[in-house]
Amino acid sequence: MKGMWNRIGVLWMLVFVAGIPHSAWAGKVPVRASLVRRCAVVNVEEMHFGEIDPSVLRTVYASANVTYWCSIGSPYVLDVDEGSNYDPARGARQMQHGSDHSDTLHYHLVEPVHIEGVGKGAIQPEIHEVRAFLLPSDIQKIRASDYFDHLTATFEP
Repeated sequence: MKGMWNRIGVLWMLVFVAGIPHSAWAGKVPVRASLVRRCAVVNVEEMHFGEIDPSVLRTVYASANVTYWCSIGSPYVLDVDEGSNYDPARGARQMQHGSDHSDTLHYHLVEPVHIEGVGKGAIQPEIHEVRAFLLPSDIQKIRASDYFDHLTATFEP
């Protein structure tokens, strides 16, 4: 009888232990990513007016594309400056002769470049055409030579 009571006690103990709800520990694992706002200039073409015949009295045009992208949804501002040889006294963009900075060739942008937009992402780069022109009066006042300037395109994301 004593053996039977032991078996019944063990049986009740198993039922009692099995009946107690026991829980496993649970924890949450944070998963996070931070995408930064970024803008990048992908390509800048050279603006070249070509070989110009000063005897032809016409306005000469040239253009160059600036290719860029910004993170999706990121606001940006694209600006193109006055150029490295800008003459503030005349308010004029100008190219200078390679060795003699006394000769300058004035040029004009068709429209100022100040673009505000919202990025479409790196897989959809945007292109802005920067257009400029030379007036016949600017071309006829200077000696034949090569003239250079640099415009700088900047982003503010």
